[in-house]
Amino acid sequence: MLVIQSVTLVWYKESRGAPGAETRARFPLAWPIEEAAAPLPPGEVLVHSLRFSQQGPGEIIPELEECRRGLERCQPRLSLSRKELEKEVARRQREMKRVRLLAYPDYTCLNLANLTFRPAGEGWEVGFWWDERRSGLPRRRGRNRDYNDPASRLYRKDVLNETAFVLAPGQTGRVLWNERRQSGDDGIWYYQLHVCNVAVLPEGEVSPGIFLDREPDFVYRQMGELY
Repeated sequence: MLVIQSVTLVWYKESRGAPGAETRARFPLAWPIEEAAAPLPPGEVLVHSLRFSQQGPGEIIPELEECRRGLERCQPRLSLSRKELEKEVARRQREMKRVRLLAYPDYTCLNLANLTFRPAGEGWEVGFWWDERRSGLPRRRGRNRDYNDPASRLYRKDVLNETAFVLAPGQTGRVLWNERRQSGDDGIWYYQLHVCNVAVLPEGEVSPGIFLDREPDFVYRQMGELY
C-alpha cells in the first residue's frame, strides 16, 4: 500500500518578513492521520490532504478554522442569523473532512501536481517534475529524464523531471517545494509551501503516527527564492 500525506501552507505578503518566516520555520512537516484509527477504505493508495494558512506573521490555522473565520467575516453580507451561520460552518466543515482521506484503486488514478509514482519492484519510485500548467514561480529547470521519449507528455520539454527517491517496503520519504502564485480574481500574490510525505506499507496496516514516529528515510527539496 502506498500512503501519501499532502500538506499545503499558504501565506500572503504581510507574513513575508522575519517574524512570519520564524513562525513558518516551526510549522510541522508531518501530521497524524487521525482517520487511520477507523476502518480504512479499500484501495492500493491512500491520500491524506491537509491545508493551513498563515494569518499574519504569528498565527497558522487549519482550513476548518479558516472556513469558520471566512464565513463570520461574510455574515453581514450573507444576511445569516448566528444559528444559520453555525449550521453553514458545520456543513462546510463536514464536507472538508469527508475528502480529507481518500482511497484510490491504484496509482494510475493519482493526479497530484508535480509528483509521479511508479512501481519499483516491491517498492515505489517517487518523481518530481515541474508542471507548468498547475504550478507557480519560480519555474524549475533541470534534467528531464523523459526528454527523448515521444510517448511522454514531457517529450522535448525544458523542465525539471527527475527521480526524487525510491522507497522499499517499510520506508518513508518526504518531498518539499515552494512556489509564488497570483490570484486570478484580484491579482494578489500569495505563497505556498508543499510537503508530501510518502510511505510504503503492508496493505491495511496504517498507523496514525506513521509520519511522526521517526524521521523519513529520504528527503527531496525543491525550494526556490520566492521574493
